Amino acid sequence: ELLIEKISDQVEIVGLIKKNKLCDASTNKESFVYPLLYTGYQQERAKTQSSISKYQQLYSIGTGGDYNYADSQILFHKAFDTVAIICGKDSSYTETIRKIPPVELNQTVLINDKKIGRGEKAYIIAEAGLNHNGSLKLAKELVDAAKKTNCDAVKFQAFKKNSRISSKVKAVKYAETITGLEETLDEMFNRLAMSFDDQKELFDYAHKVGIEIFSTPFDFDSVDFLENLDVNIYKIASFDLVNLPLIKYVAKTGKPIILSTGMSTLGQIEEAVGTVKEEGNKNLILLHCNSSYPAAPHEMNL
Repeated sequence: ELLIEKISDQVEIVGLIKKNKLCDASTNKESFVYPLLYTGYQQERAKTQSSISKYQQLYSIGTGGDYNYADSQILFHKAFDTVAIICGKDSSYTETIRKIPPVELNQTVLINDKKIGRGEKAYIIAEAGLNHNGSLKLAKELVDAAKKTNCDAVKFQAFKKNSRISSKVKAVKYAETITGLEETLDEMFNRLAMSFDDQKELFDYAHKVGIEIFSTPFDFDSVDFLENLDVNIYKIASFDLVNLPLIKYVAKTGKPIILSTGMSTLGQIEEAVGTVKEEGNKNLILLHCNSSYPAAPHEMNL
């Protein structure tokens, strides 16, 4: 009770909330420093966080609050960022009503000789992503697996080292690197990045095998690289739905675009769709996406 009293006083001192408005508080004594690191905990953690994320006005920090161990420095970073999200003048969740260009999108999109649209046969894409772990050999094996299982296409990711994550991204500060159990996002993406030369060899291999191959680009240079490979379609990741310059750059190619909408508001989706329309690109495929990995079956809306 004394600890809760002190924390309540401190919360009021920093101006986060009046002490008399605090609804509830509790303490939890952990028997071990790493109480949550058991085999398979990541899946349970993802499910729990997915359920909690439905409450947009609920914020939680701390080892127990995040359901993941973090040292005091990381917790301080998260605490300050949480306050900025709640109290910052530029962090209010607003949606701007904009006039969408009067461009009618195609109801059927053609990829090579295959149609995608209502009433058409399902188009199956094998999401290889970064599961090649930076290995060209493993990437080719993923292509083989996609072909063997009769998928229509296989998709990877295209980006340059040191370009995927900005140093300004808050989550960059959240990795527990001292114990050697975690790496920063930038370190992870650099480790998994595949050179343009290797990607070209991979695309040539897929064409030889006889399966459609394309990628999710994360920067302009990667778009240019994929254009040189003459890809037939592009994919935009959910977290780049608000990256309007990238969407505009891809839309200018005139190629079909698959756009995921995970974690996005309707206003943000309209903004992205409007950006594609402004470039006169009529070949847009919007995907419903639940950005919880792994997502619980009942949350997938299938």
